[in-house]
Amino acid sequence: MIKKEISGFSLAEALVAIVIGMISIAAIFFTYQTFNKAYKSVESRGEMNSNARNALSHMSRELRNAGNKDINWVDSSLEEYLWKENNVSGFLIGTDKLKFYYDNSPNDRVRIDYHLKKYKNSNDTYLARTYMVQNCTAANKCTSPISIIDQVFIENVEDFQVVFIDSKGDEAKPVNFGGGKANQALVKTIEIYLTVRSRNKIYNTNKNWTIKNADQTYAKFDQYHRDSYFVSVYPRNIIKN
Repeated sequence: MIKKEISGFSLAEALVAIVIGMISIAAIFFTYQTFNKAYKSVESRGEMNSNARNALSHMSRELRNAGNKDINWVDSSLEEYLWKENNVSGFLIGTDKLKFYYDNSPNDRVRIDYHLKKYKNSNDTYLARTYMVQNCTAANKCTSPISIIDQVFIENVEDFQVVFIDSKGDEAKPVNFGGGKANQALVKTIEIYLTVRSRNKIYNTNKNWTIKNADQTYAKFDQYHRDSYFVSVYPRNIIKN
């Protein structure tokens, strides 16, 4: 009888194969994790850029209408149309508030506000937009404004700065509806600064951040990413007034 020799792996060979397999799986998993984290980082920054640029483009279009006076407006003439205030106390200290008006037709007057606002049950902030339209059919015959109040315009905004520049390149201030009312007409350009934070943490360790927008400087130490955005707007209707 011929004895057949049975071939196979020895115990040592099997263990080596298992170890190599585990190392390969771990390497694949680590590579996946690295690429996945990099993808989420790029995706988060792309989302920030897209949201901020779209919002600034929209805001610029609205600001170009500031101070527009319809010669056929049925009620009182538009004399108070541009206003800025700096928060001097509270959680949002140093950030700005912006308010402006324009006539959209002989019967409709629009008011738009921008300012930072806290999310409910959170210290994070967003740029809020309030839109109001008042309809007038005749002098002293106006309806209550139709309002969309404090809608989320851009998420996770940490800083919002507004600077009014005159024809000499200097800052025009104060500009408001009180003692700074006469300065409204001096404004030739409007500079807007935004700092937006990523929705989620991106970095493995905390990073030091020092952000400076116009006359506002602040610091952060965390794992979030931030970018600052800027736009300069030519308020054609104010210059025309």
